[in-house]
Amino acid sequence: MKRLSRLLPLAAAAALLCGCEFVSNDDEAFAAAAGGANARHAAQSSSIVGTWFLREKSGSGSWYVFFNADGSWYIKDTPSASRTRVSGTYKTSGNKFSGPMKNPGVGTGEISGTFSGNSMDFTFVEFWHDPHKTILYKGERK
Repeated sequence: MKRLSRLLPLAAAAALLCGCEFVSNDDEAFAAAAGGANARHAAQSSSIVGTWFLREKSGSGSWYVFFNADGSWYIKDTPSASRTRVSGTYKTSGNKFSGPMKNPGVGTGEISGTFSGNSMDFTFVEFWHDPHKTILYKGERK
């Protein structure tokens, strides 16, 4: 028992030293780029928040994109679909938005575009293609 009580202060000190993390802006940027929860600083414009129907400009596909007030977004096939296809974080500046995205098990990419009222131009770039694949969408608020 005496031996255990002598080791306890050393174990506590080691736990404190190993358990502390240095968090910098770079750490938060990395977590946001990976689609992490550190988008808490990015409360977004209420003008973009909500559900948008996206139709590919070429006419070959459509999705629903959901922009949340916490700076996160995701895409589903339908509003009630259980599967999320891609997700990420975003920031707005005026009527422009942009951010990283993650396609689980496939790769990463980015989104960007503009919005005004109930319409949106949405650019989706897939980094897992070489060269990167860019898909253009028109969106309308639902």
